[in-house]
Amino acid sequence: VICEGDAIDNIIYEFSGGATSATVTGLPTGVNFVIASNELTISGTPTDIPATYTYTVSTLGGTCVASNLNGTITVNPEAGLLLTPGSDDAQVLCENTEISPIEYEFFGGATGATVTGLPAGISFSVLSGIATISGTPTIGITTTTIFTYTVTLLKPAPKELEEARGLVISAYQDKLEIDWIKELRNKYAITVNKELLK
Repeated sequence: VICEGDAIDNIIYEFSGGATSATVTGLPTGVNFVIASNELTISGTPTDIPATYTYTVSTLGGTCVASNLNGTITVNPEAGLLLTPGSDDAQVLCENTEISPIEYEFFGGATGATVTGLPAGISFSVLSGIATISGTPTIGITTTTIFTYTVTLLKPAPKELEEARGLVISAYQDKLEIDWIKELRNKYAITVNKELLK
């Protein structure tokens, strides 16, 4: 899982047995693969629209049935921030006067926002994709003072092992089941007793 515009970490597959090479289908634009010795390495920076891309690595050569493995590359959209219509982010007011609420909408891959640099008495809250700055400055001043604040978007963090463990185990179990069924089909002939189906 990566954010839009980020390069993926190299993904390396090793092929062996009767396979002499391998190929990949389903990679997003900007991501390629190379073969060196008995390893296939997938790398690059996706340039397609943010989505989850499922790719398939297939072995080539040899006399046995080709082996296939699936993987995914998830590209989250880049985080964005927009001052909402009607919000004024350059207010001039007198001491002990409440500001008009300032609202920023965040979108794309942003999961939240933080605001720094606010004077005492001014706070921010985040609700349903909107960061709102509001309140009454309580700081004592003797001359005109400009307060500059910064809104920082929070990007999604990679999942910890505990969060992803179930998905990994499930995908591995699916692969084992597919391999087992292939093995059984190759080992045993299937015949249907039509008399029992009548």
